[in-house]
Amino acid sequence: MDIDRAMIGILSVFAVLGVCLVFTIVIATNTLSGLRGFASLQTYWTEARKEASLQLANYIESEDPQYFARFDSAMLYMQKAESVRVELMKDNSDHTSVKRQMGDIYTVPQDLDFMITAFENFHTFPDFKEAIHVWDVSDGYIKEMQDLAAFSKNKMESAEFDDATRQAAIKELFYLDRELTRMQHALAASLSDGAHLLNTLILWISISIGLILLITGFLLSFRFAKSMKKWHRAIEVSEQQYRSLFEQNPNAVCLISKRGEFVEGNDVLTEVTGYTKEELMGENFIQFFEAYELERIEPIFLRTLEGEPQTYETVGIKKNGERMYSEITSLPIYIDGEITGVYGIIHDITERELAKQQIEAQLVEKTELLAEVHDRVKNNLALISTLIQLQRISITDKEQKVYWDRTVSRVHSMALVHERVYATESFSSIDMEGCINDIVQNVCDSKLPSDSWKAEAQPEQVYLGIKQAMSVGLLLNEILESYCILAQNTTGGGCITTQFVELENELCLKVLAKSELENIRFELEPTALGMKLINVLVKQLKGTYSLTNEDGSSIEVRFKRNVKAKNEPHPDTNNG
Repeated sequence: MDIDRAMIGILSVFAVLGVCLVFTIVIATNTLSGLRGFASLQTYWTEARKEASLQLANYIESEDPQYFARFDSAMLYMQKAESVRVELMKDNSDHTSVKRQMGDIYTVPQDLDFMITAFENFHTFPDFKEAIHVWDVSDGYIKEMQDLAAFSKNKMESAEFDDATRQAAIKELFYLDRELTRMQHALAASLSDGAHLLNTLILWISISIGLILLITGFLLSFRFAKSMKKWHRAIEVSEQQYRSLFEQNPNAVCLISKRGEFVEGNDVLTEVTGYTKEELMGENFIQFFEAYELERIEPIFLRTLEGEPQTYETVGIKKNGERMYSEITSLPIYIDGEITGVYGIIHDITERELAKQQIEAQLVEKTELLAEVHDRVKNNLALISTLIQLQRISITDKEQKVYWDRTVSRVHSMALVHERVYATESFSSIDMEGCINDIVQNVCDSKLPSDSWKAEAQPEQVYLGIKQAMSVGLLLNEILESYCILAQNTTGGGCITTQFVELENELCLKVLAKSELENIRFELEPTALGMKLINVLVKQLKGTYSLTNEDGSSIEVRFKRNVKAKNEPHPDTNNG
């Protein structure tokens, strides 16, 4: 609010002086504004000329297209300035076109009319006439500079730009720049001499304006000093916030140059790596990684320099030679729109990685132990089967032998499931296609009349957990045993078909027995052991079953999978 009051006071002084001097300073002020505008235009032109020379020199030295683009941008300014001069020299110049073009190259719109008026009124004066001539000569040198740029570009594109050509081009550029500098001084001198002619007329105006400017300058200096204090405080706060984020970060943080050298790092970085800041600063990060890791990390670093933040895990080498597992986030550093380096945020995951490796080792150990358990179960089942068969030899009753044979068959079915478990690395999902084929072959090959009946297995590749797999194996064994007995008591031949398919929401096990000569019927006695086992196993599967005796006899069992197993077979699974 105080600053606004001061500005109002300054404006009041200007108003009073304006009323007093309005009738005497109109023409002088317009002329001064015009000369001031041309002086400012010369300054902008000079800056553009210097920029063009610098960018062209950079382009010739580096052959980088971005410097040529900047050169074109600077040349555009001078070309527009030339168009303004050419249009003003015409007898009937288009003021609208001139103002539009001057507006593109001059930043003070209120001076444009005064500049046009001053040019038309004073361009025939000797000093101003000389200034226009110098301007014209300068534009000629500018065109030569454009030709030099075009020549250099063509040589570069045709791969003919050798060192000799480059040196000649640089020499030519220095010559043109020197001549343009001389023209700049001559133009400044001409404008100065012309302005001196009008100095007498506006001397008293200059004194009045000088006093006002002195007062204004004091006020502006005061305001600027106050603003600088606020800006300095804001920068200090920002710096402290940055340092807090950098130094108090629980992770290691470092700043890396575009060449890959450490520029800065926090205390955590020295703690996790074992190096001091003095040892790290100026060193390239590649020496802290082994060769095989660098092949992966260097492309990531280059992508970060292209503006893409990256997060990745890697293994570095500490000062003591130990490995350090890290999760690194690399972020590009932008300054004035250009990437000048990379921030690296390093999270030490060594303990987590070692724990992971320990867990994986334990998992391998437990997997091997579980495989051994299943193998022992399978062997024990084989031993039990052998003992039962030895016991069967001493039995003379034929009906008792059948019961003992069915017991052996059940043990074989359980052994087949465990054999499948042992053959795969995944104990949570068993390929039932191979199990079904094995059980059908195990039961039917020994129990069906070989000359008249045959057995077919049509299972899909379905995966079950071991608990359900065991129940399905025993269930299929009981059904096949019953159908084999039915086939032995049936006239003629036939076929027993086993299907195991996956429907939309459930699994279906179906066994169909079909005779060639008669329509067989299958009845299960509720009190029979086979029937009791079937009921128990279906209950374990939480499913249902149905028996039909039309067009053959079939038993169909439907149930849902307890756990969703993987859908692709394991490469080590034996599909039988």
